[in-house]
Amino acid sequence: MAVIKTKEQYVEKRKLPRRKCKKTVGYATYYSSHAEYIYNINSWGVYIEADDPPDVDDNIVITIPITENKDFIKIIGKVVRKDRLGFGVKFEIGMSDSVINNIIK
Repeated sequence: MAVIKTKEQYVEKRKLPRRKCKKTVGYATYYSSHAEYIYNINSWGVYIEADDPPDVDDNIVITIPITENKDFIKIIGKVVRKDRLGFGVKFEIGMSDSVINNIIK
């Protein structure tokens, strides 16, 4: 039987705190592609809201718009956790704070 931890029991493992963000992103795994919303992000990872999240350990490519004139970045990561609301991704390489600031605008 799985034990569900409360917020108080959760141990933070992130190097940097996540920043709230509500932006549509595209993502693709080996098997499928989707458009969903970022819930929060930092330089090393992102949490994406999804009804049918990919499996833990799936490799993923995320396309994130960074400006209103349709500029975007693609970043590669790995799904490190999933729950009933979405999934967390750890990026292979980090992003600078200036890129994060452009994403959350």
